[in-house]
Order: sequence, then structure tokens, then C-alpha cells
Amino acid sequence: MGALIHDMRSDGVRSLDYLNDEWKGARSLIPQPGNTRVAAIGDSIAYGNSFASSPTNVKLYARGYLNWAAFLGRQRWTFDNGDNFGVAGDNTNDVIARIDAALAATTAGTIILDCLTNDGPNGVSLAQSYANYATLVAKVQAAGRVCVCITPRPRDITASGLTMTAAQYRDHLARRDYVLGLNNPAGGVYAVDMWRYLADPASTNGAMKSGYTYDGLHPGVLGGYWGGVALAELFGTARGPGLFQFRDVLVGQNTDVWNASYPRGCVNSNPMMQGGASAATGYTVAGGSGVTATGTKVTSSGGRADIQQIVLGGTASGNADVYDFYQTITAGNLAVGDVVDAYAEVEYDGITGLTSHGLVLVDTTNFSNIVGCLVDSTETNTQGAVAIPACAGVMRTPRLTLQNTTLRAGFKGRAVNAVAPSGTYRVGAMAVRKVV
Repeated sequence: MGALIHDMRSDGVRSLDYLNDEWKGARSLIPQPGNTRVAAIGDSIAYGNSFASSPTNVKLYARGYLNWAAFLGRQRWTFDNGDNFGVAGDNTNDVIARIDAALAATTAGTIILDCLTNDGPNGVSLAQSYANYATLVAKVQAAGRVCVCITPRPRDITASGLTMTAAQYRDHLARRDYVLGLNNPAGGVYAVDMWRYLADPASTNGAMKSGYTYDGLHPGVLGGYWGGVALAELFGTARGPGLFQFRDVLVGQNTDVWNASYPRGCVNSNPMMQGGASAATGYTVAGGSGVTATGTKVTSSGGRADIQQIVLGGTASGNADVYDFYQTITAGNLAVGDVVDAYAEVEYDGITGLTSHGLVLVDTTNFSNIVGCLVDSTETNTQGAVAIPACAGVMRTPRLTLQNTTLRAGFKGRAVNAVAPSGTYRVGAMAVRKVV
């Protein structure tokens, strides 16, 4: 696939259509996912992609590599908390004991296996790891699913509570090499190597790059982002080729609105960010807790005029959630019990000074009823402010069952006391829709 990126048409012009035609030809020869749902089975790193404290409080974390990969791929596939079968502390022995139940509990056409991290420290021999993993892959194949195998990640063997002997770490490296050897697209098995993006090449103790992990092992926001880059190379980025075909989940006009005959139309107004001076018509540019937000209307990097830009500044006066750009929705077509979700097209020039920044839907009468994408977690808040890289894609929130009919849709960052955030992002479109 990598070579296709450099291929050209006969007239010497790189063509996305040409690349997609080439990719489609290759795709016809290998097993394809039966649908666009993706499930993850594994240990704490798989678990760390998402969490639900209640049915109306569900978060796709900014430390989750699956969520970044979905963002970079513009939501051409879906991952939800109900398809997260990660269990903290599990090794391959544990995953074998529950994989049949997990496969029975999900209809996802693609299964991610991410479960080799804890084998060595828990006394699972190298030979047993190989045998266990081969059994897991065979079970996924027998269930008719595409299997994506994630290599174990770099880990700081000197970090508190994570120590490994040099011999154990050599076995850790051997497990990575074993997973890479499983790559067999013709059999519906793919290997994704996390090492290329996460490993600190100068480290003598196996560490990830500086700032990529909050404890020496588990990815923080930066580790999640770069892990997402690795997975997106397989699944697809922007409109380029990948295991999943591109699908446009966004609205294209402000006429895309809800009515009884079109129940998936937008329940928010002005989804295309048109009009206004500092804020698109119907939207609010805010800030808070010392964090400032300045809005302007600009042209996107793709050339579309009159989209929303937000520049963050100030100095945080506390550790707090900051809603910097949003719309309050009180449309008469919302009712208690309705299920809604949100999509937004976002370009980041890079943001520093926050623990995370993502898209949320929140009940304004009870802020504990909230769902969000690429949002903060206890672990990333403990790590503190990070630098969110320049990137672009589409965010998607989990589904929210309305307890009230006043809803806020927009962007929330997590401020760090006495830290000055800085950065710019743009929103090209935001659609809030009923799930029907």
C-alpha cells in the first residue's frame, strides 16, 4: 500500500482517484470487513479508549488511539464504548478465557487484538504467548471477522510499578516481532506496529518518547494520537485508500435540517458555520477560568470560505472544563428520550496548555449528562498540559439519550491551573442529529 502513495497516472499527475482504483483492485483479492463497526479486545490500553460511568455519561478518551484513528479517517468506521472489551491487567491467558463471549456480544466486522502488554510481567512464557495469540487470531478468523493485531508498545522498564528485567524486555521485543510476522491480508489478518511512532530511539530503558505516556506504559494524549496515526495508515486517512472505504458523514448545506420525513436532518441550526463576525450565526465563542477564546470567520485550508476559527489564550485560573465554542439547542423537535449524536469537521494548527480538547454534547440542566470525543480522563488530567499536534479530521460523539430538551453542542478543553493555553483551531461544520 505504501508504494501506491507515490504512483502516478500516465500523465505524471498524482491522482486520488487513481490511488483508490488501485486500492480497490487489491481489496477485491482479500477478505473485507462485514461492516464498519470496530471492536477492541485486550488489556488496559484497549480499555483506555473509552469509559461510561452511566448511560448518559460516555467518553471516547483523548488518550485512546482508536478515537484518534477514527478522527483522522473522518469517521469512515465506528468504535463505541459498547465494543470495548479491554480489561485492565489482562494477559493473553485471560483474553482467551473471554474472547468467545466478546465475539458473541458484538457484530463488529473488525476485531482489534491488543493484549500482549502484560504477558511478560505476569509470567507468561514467550512460547505460551505465541500459542495463545495464535489461538486468539484463529478464533477471530473462525468468527468471520477481520483481525487487526496490535504490537505491544515500548515501556519504560525502570518506571515505578512497571519494572522488567532485561531478559523480560527482550521477550517483549520478540512478541512485537511475532505480531509483525502475522500480517496476512489474504487471510484477513493485519499487523499494526506502534513502535515506529512511539519508541524513543535514544532510550536505553525501552521508554516511549517524552510526554507520550502518563506513567511509563499507558499512552497519554500524545501517545494516543500517534498510535492513532499508526492505525489510520491501515484503516484510511482523510479521503485516501484504506481498509475501510471513505464515506462522508458530514452535512453539505444548511438546508440539511430535521423534519418528520427526514428524521436524520440536523436539529442544530447553521451546521455549515455561515454568517456572523466573531462567531457563526447561532453560536457562542466563550472561554472561562482565565482561558480566553477569540473567534473570527476565515477560509479553510481546503478553500471553503466563512468557517469558524477560534484562537485560545489567557492563563488558566484553575483546573476546569472550558467550553470555548458551542451552540445551545432548544429546538421544538427534541423530546425527552430522543437519542442524538454529533459530528464536527475540525482543523487544528496545534494547541498547547490543555490536557485535551474535544467535541461534546451536554445536558445544560445537568452537566453530568455528557458524551464526548477526544476528551479528558483522570489519567491525562494528572499528566497535565500537553501539545496537541496540528491535524485535521472529523469528530463524532457517543450517543446521548436526552433527559431534558436543552442541549449544548460544541468544544470543551480541560484547563490546567496557572498554565497559559495557546493555539488555533477551525470548525467547518457541526451536525447534531437524532439516531433513528
